[in-house]
Amino acid sequence: MPEKKKGIGVFPYAAFMDGQVEDGRPEQVASGDDSAFRQWYSTIANQYGLNPDPDDPRQFYDYRAAFKAGALPDASGHWPSDFKKPGHPNMVVGGFHVQTGERVPNTKRATRDELVKLGWDEDTATKLSQTPEPKKSGIGIVPYAAFAAGQVADGWTTKQALDRGAKEWNPLMGQSIGRILATKAGMNAGVLLAMRALAKDHPKIAKALGYAGGTIGALAAGHNMRVMR
Repeated sequence: MPEKKKGIGVFPYAAFMDGQVEDGRPEQVASGDDSAFRQWYSTIANQYGLNPDPDDPRQFYDYRAAFKAGALPDASGHWPSDFKKPGHPNMVVGGFHVQTGERVPNTKRATRDELVKLGWDEDTATKLSQTPEPKKSGIGIVPYAAFAAGQVADGWTTKQALDRGAKEWNPLMGQSIGRILATKAGMNAGVLLAMRALAKDHPKIAKALGYAGGTIGALAAGHNMRVMR
């Protein structure tokens, strides 16, 4: 997440380490000396009340990478989000991913002013506040519910009609209630799978299947009700 002050530039606590190289970093860092990192982390851990173990997975922060980059926390003690690891509790702030700036679905979206208060810089907060909501994938629950309601009504009324002596007109179904319901269940499962497969790239077709299946089931249920009279 962009910070008002990223804290990247002058290498932290260089005064504690001997020798400087041209890029401004201690020679121990350039040579990969782990003791330099340990000394640095021990100092900042005491200063900011951090876990004494820099590699503890529960920290969800790559302090070694921060050390190499010369990162420092801002005035509030907040470290740059660049080095957060997956699983960090503050990977999403104000409804946006702190490392990519992408809108995270199903999270509360903050206003521009709220984003600034949460730590985003003003320019980024302005851009994020103007970002449109991502298009929802899928077709929602309604087409599935419509399909299920119609087919359940058809199945229940079919059983009631057969129990009262009616005959199934579709020769593929037979006259056994078990066979009829099993066949209907198999067909319905196929339609539901097709709806799910089409939902992402062809949502209109998927919705049409759901509503059409529900309508057909409702019409069949109405026919069954008339037969039972």
